[in-house]
Amino acid sequence: MMSLAELRRAVAIVDREGAGSRVEKIVQPDDRRVVVSLYRAGRSDLHLLFCCEPQSARLSVIGARPAAPPTPPGFAQLLRARLGGARLTGARIIDGDRQAALRVEGEAGAFDLLLAILGPRTNLHLLDAEGRILGALRPLTETRRDLALGAPWKSPASKPPSEGEDRLAAEPDTRFFAAVEALAAQREGAQETDTLQRRIDRALRRALAATEKKVSLLRGDAAAGDVVAKLRQQGELLKSAVGSVKRGASEVRVRDFASGEEVAIPLNPALSPRANLDALFARARKAERRAERALRES
Repeated sequence: MMSLAELRRAVAIVDREGAGSRVEKIVQPDDRRVVVSLYRAGRSDLHLLFCCEPQSARLSVIGARPAAPPTPPGFAQLLRARLGGARLTGARIIDGDRQAALRVEGEAGAFDLLLAILGPRTNLHLLDAEGRILGALRPLTETRRDLALGAPWKSPASKPPSEGEDRLAAEPDTRFFAAVEALAAQREGAQETDTLQRRIDRALRRALAATEKKVSLLRGDAAAGDVVAKLRQQGELLKSAVGSVKRGASEVRVRDFASGEEVAIPLNPALSPRANLDALFARARKAERRAERALRES
């Protein structure tokens, strides 16, 4: 993000190099950037970049105009309608703040293209000759809730920042904007890396949570295999004794002749002996299916 000292220098260079130039083309490559190309007779075009990325907000000059999207966004259409063919008459700082206004005049009238660098609330506005807001690159609800389309634009109520440091003071004006873009590329690259790292971290956390859940389910399914034999044993024993089970009993004890042990089989008193037998085999089949699934997925 440009300091006030750097923005003052950028405005002074644009005012000197661009005043009198004609607006030739306007491109909005995304929802945070607008490029206004100025035709300068006998010299190369001047491609002015207005960037509203919070970490790298700036007024700059770039070497080439970016490709335009197939369908121009609404703000770009507004700028083309009002500024197309008009001439840049000057650039200035507004109210001693990080606010750069470029005055453009043509057949449609006089307008200010105003870049307000306010950190996360940075925005680019189009104002008419009376200072009313005709449009903005970002929604005003995201940047300045105290402003509204059609209403007069006004500076923030907060105290303007200090001049700050011109980090490029050692660079001549001819290299100033190249250095600005190099700084921005470094900042945006670091930001992209941080964003990518956060996305990777979130994806890894989701994958780990999903894996832990799956492992837990598989462990439960595998444990079901240990239950299958016990349930089937109880079912076979209950089948042999179902005729002697009294309705409403909560348990029946049956001797396992293979082991000689007496096995206690819990019953549902609300069910008949035959229904208890069916329910026991149904539980055994369900546990068996879970165990088989665990073996397939392990």
